[in-house]
This record gives sequence, structure tokens and C-alpha cells, in this order.
Amino acid sequence: MPEPEELAVSEISRRAVSGVMVLTVRKFLLKAVNYLGSIILARLLLPEIFGVFAIVSFIITFFGFFSDVGLGAALIQKKDKLSPKDLAVTFTLQQILVVAVTGLIWLTAPLFAGKYNLGNEGIWLLRIFSLSLFFTSLKTIPSILLERKLQFKRLIWPEVVEVVSFQIIAVTLAYMGLGVWSFIIALLVRSLLGTLVLFYLSPWRISFAWDKVIAKRLVSFGIPYNLNGFIATIKDAVMPVFVGAVSGAAAVGYLNWALTFSKLPILFMADIFRVTFPTYARIQGNPELLKKAIEKTIRFTNLFLFPAAFLLAALARPIVTIIFTDKWLPALPAFYIHLLGIIIVGITNTFMDALWALGKTRIAVKLLIIYTLVNWGASVPLVYWFGFNGAMIGSVIVLYVSLPLTWYYIRKIVKVEVIRHVWPAFAASVLAGIAAFKLNFLAGNLLGLFLAGFAGGLVYLAGLIVFDKRRLCADITWLWSIIKHS
Repeated sequence: MPEPEELAVSEISRRAVSGVMVLTVRKFLLKAVNYLGSIILARLLLPEIFGVFAIVSFIITFFGFFSDVGLGAALIQKKDKLSPKDLAVTFTLQQILVVAVTGLIWLTAPLFAGKYNLGNEGIWLLRIFSLSLFFTSLKTIPSILLERKLQFKRLIWPEVVEVVSFQIIAVTLAYMGLGVWSFIIALLVRSLLGTLVLFYLSPWRISFAWDKVIAKRLVSFGIPYNLNGFIATIKDAVMPVFVGAVSGAAAVGYLNWALTFSKLPILFMADIFRVTFPTYARIQGNPELLKKAIEKTIRFTNLFLFPAAFLLAALARPIVTIIFTDKWLPALPAFYIHLLGIIIVGITNTFMDALWALGKTRIAVKLLIIYTLVNWGASVPLVYWFGFNGAMIGSVIVLYVSLPLTWYYIRKIVKVEVIRHVWPAFAASVLAGIAAFKLNFLAGNLLGLFLAGFAGGLVYLAGLIVFDKRRLCADITWLWSIIKHS
């Protein structure tokens, strides 16, 4: 099969759209499994346990950035065909970093456990969890080989195995009373199984090599790219780091639940970026095609994001009471606050993704530094004034600061239009949310909850037909042609 560099524009477009569709369908199915498991875990475990896991996860994620430095993204973004030596040098450099970072975690685990009152158990939670970094590093090359060819269908199966195995193991161990260890053990097993499946689908013989020129080229793109995720993590560290120290693990547990629940409308965004990043990179030399691709991403993303956000807001309280139990009701204010920011994430994330795919690393890093300063500057006093809800207010302020800034920089490259592509879905979603809220009296049980949500969905579809019938029909026709030729 030809490398993406050799593909025609039409073929890149077809594979990109097909990839988005496959990954989105898969994401919904896997997230259904994920959220089912999360609901069971939320009923079995206390908020404090979720808080401890969130704190431990943040620490490992923080160190994990130093074990990768964006090497995988550097290979995906490279315009020329990859050589075996490119892959071997990447793998060698990554393994050196993983060994160093894991050793550092083992040495500093007592320090972090003491800071957050995690006790001796916390030390071993961190040390055992750090082993997952090895499995993550092993998946990099096989995954990149598939993504370079835009073969996203094969990437489904490792994630299916990971999600299903994690939920089965975590729920089983939680039921057996293992508490936070349920998460740690399940994550390790999930990582191991996912690695084995990925190597089966994308065979690559592990090899080591060194070349200073190749390593320098990888790092020159990878570090600025990885700085994106690193700064974003620091930006979002208010929750596990500051709130954990000020308000304790239970507050972190409530915030973590509110974040997870409010992100339901954007559960497919990460997979869209997996497709748009290599796609935008391949068509960056064609401004008109790039403009259409970005606008189409924004339009289709918000066709699903807006109604999901408004319906979720309208039915949040009965959802919590019926599904998660009343012990999670203290997290509802934080949930509502964050949902105010979620409704613009589809636009801001698309702009940021495009900046990275087009190699505008300096602009992207500069913006992330601004967001980090704004988040910490706003959230620290807000946490003292409003408790853990203050952290969520700070994160929403950042999202609304990011929208005009990213829009400004994208329009310097391509004159992307936004309003005309999103207003029909937004207006229809507002009507759907109002209708579902008015039907809250029905949501006394699961059936009533479903009926209220279904009625809101019908109102949304009716609104779309009224506001945007012509373009909706054109979109359906276009999607159907893609499906037939996939």
C-alpha cells in the first residue's frame, strides 16, 4: 500500500473521512463500555478513592511527558518516507528516556506520597503504575506505521481489547474490595494486552540504532510538539495538584467525576484529531482545500457536540440520582460550570490541532503558555473563594480566552468561517435542551429518562431541518457516498 505522501488528494480525503467515521463509531461503542464500567465503579467506590487515583494518574502523566518528548508525532508529521533507521533511532531514544523516567519515579515516590497524605500504599501505587510507561513506549512504532497509512480501522482492535479488559478487571477487583488498586492493576493488564494486539496487527521487529542527525531532527519537532501536552497538563494541574493539597482527595474525586461526565459530548474529539492531524499535514500546501477541511471538521463536530451538551445539562440531576446515586450530587455545580466551556471546545480544539499539523509550533506553545498563566492566575484565588468549584470556573475562563486567540492565528493562514457553519446546530440544540428540561418530570426512572432525552433529540432534528435543511441533505448525501466507497 502506498505511503500517504504518494496518495492523491481525493484518496487522502476519502481515507480521512472514512477514518473519522470508523473511529467515531468505535469511540461511541467503547465509551458506552467505559461509562458502564465507570457507573458501576462510581456505585462501588467512594469519591476519595477516585481522588487518590486522579492524583496518582496526574503524577505518572506528568513524568510520562519526559519519556516521549513527542517522538511519535515527529514521525507522523515527517513529509518524507520513513526509513528503518528512523524507526530504530526513535525506539532507542524512547527506551532510554523511559528507563530514566521510571527510575526517577521510583526514587521520588515517597516525596509525592507524603505531600498528598497517601501513606506507604501511595508509594507503591506510584511505583507500580510507572511500569505502564514501558508498555506505552512499545506501542509507539506499530501505531505510527498504521497512522502514516491512514489505516485507522486496524487501530480499533487494540483499543477494544484495552477498554473491555480494563473495565472487566477494574469492576471485578473493586467488587472484591481492592479499592484504588483495582485501577492500577487493570491499567497494567490493559496496557500489556493492547501492546500484544497492536504488534500482531502492525508487525515491527524491535531494533536499536543511533544517528545523531536523525535524533536531532526528531527532537527538534517532537519537543515543541510535546511541550503542547506538557503545558496543557500543567495548565490543568490545578485540579489534582492545588485542589488536592487545599481541599483533599474527596474534592479531587468530585472534580474528576464532573470533568469526566461533562466531557461526554466531546468523547470523539481525540479520535478526530488522530485523523485530522495527518490529513491537515498532507494538504497544508493547498490553502483552499485546507480551509474546507477545517470548516467541515468544525461543522460536523458541533452537529454532535451541541445537542449532547444541552441535553446533558437539561437532564443532569435525574441522571446523577438514578444512575450514579446521590453521593455524587455535590459535584453537579462543577459539572454545569464546565459544560459552559465544553460547548466551544469543538472550535478551539480544531484550531489548535490545525496549528500543530501545519507546523506552527511556536504559536501553539505561546498560546498554551498564555492559557496556563490565565488558568493558574484565575483558579488559585477562585478555589479559596468557591472551594473546588473555583477550579472549574478557572478552566472555563481559559476556554473563552482561547477561542478568539486561536481564531485570530488560524485566519492569518486560511480565512476560515465559523458562525455560518455552527449557528443552525446551536439554535436547534438550545430548543432541544429547553424541551428536555421541561420534560424532567418524566425522568423518575430509566425509561422516563430515556423518553425525555429521546424527545429532546427529536426536537433537535426538527430544528436542524427548519434552520438548515439544504445543507443537511447535502451532508447526508456526501457521507453516504463516502460510506459506499469505504
